[in-house]
Amino acid sequence: MSLASRETTKTGSVSTAFYRGLFIIYLVSILIAIPTIYFITKDELYSQADKELKLMVDVVRSARSIVRERTRPHFLPQGVFFPPVVSSTVMAKELATQFKKLQPSYLIRMVSDNPLNKDNYPQGLELKVLEMLRYGNPDDGLVMTGEIQGNQYLISAAATKVSDGCLICHGSAKTAPQEIVDRYGTNSGYAWKTGTIIGASLVGVPLADLNSAVLKRFLIVIVTITVLFAIVLLVLIRVVQQKIIQPIQEITEIAKEVSLGRSNQPFYSERDDEIGALTRSFELMRRSVNIAAKKISKLSQGNK
Repeated sequence: MSLASRETTKTGSVSTAFYRGLFIIYLVSILIAIPTIYFITKDELYSQADKELKLMVDVVRSARSIVRERTRPHFLPQGVFFPPVVSSTVMAKELATQFKKLQPSYLIRMVSDNPLNKDNYPQGLELKVLEMLRYGNPDDGLVMTGEIQGNQYLISAAATKVSDGCLICHGSAKTAPQEIVDRYGTNSGYAWKTGTIIGASLVGVPLADLNSAVLKRFLIVIVTITVLFAIVLLVLIRVVQQKIIQPIQEITEIAKEVSLGRSNQPFYSERDDEIGALTRSFELMRRSVNIAAKKISKLSQGNK
């Protein structure tokens, strides 16, 4: 094995170092992509959910406002008692029921810890939300993420404050409309007091599985980066091989010839880059070595 070969084996070739560096860049790109994709995806999902949430909150508020401002003042004086048109809570409940049929993944809940309808009793996180509204600032409402009925939601909650109109049904079981008593009984949903927070309206927008969304995007990015790096690598292999590796190998072979005393073959290059400059410098060195060798040969012959 020649000296040049031993050096190449010991230190590694230029191409190997170059490809190793390119592979490191590839790995770094992947490592940077992972947290970047996660946070961008999370931000997009929450932003989309927030827009949908505001829209749903406005729909529920509009339905309850229609009852308070339009249908209740119209029907009650006439002695007509139909819960969906005189109770904003019942109207919201009906809206939630119909909406659930069309969009089962979304959440609309009217909860109270003293409800007429036992289905409206708060469970799990709903109890915590109601407590936070009572002991926090109820006018501001709440926006939070959490799990209700086994699903993850972005939740908007608003306090249900008792008004005088609510006491028509929720004041006393003795004075409540007979339709209410017949339907719900007399054990719960009464003795409300004006101005108190009796419950909460919750609207929830489903949060897509963040990990699943991140994985899908991550796979897309990984495939894209891999394909791009593969294309770049193939191009660079060709360029590096032709422009760098082959010229260096040619110079190495000539260096071997010079070291063995077979240095009569001139070495030319028309390139105007660093490899060309190296080639021309090596050619000058080859000529100098030949001249020096000839002088030494003449001196040796003269001494004889």
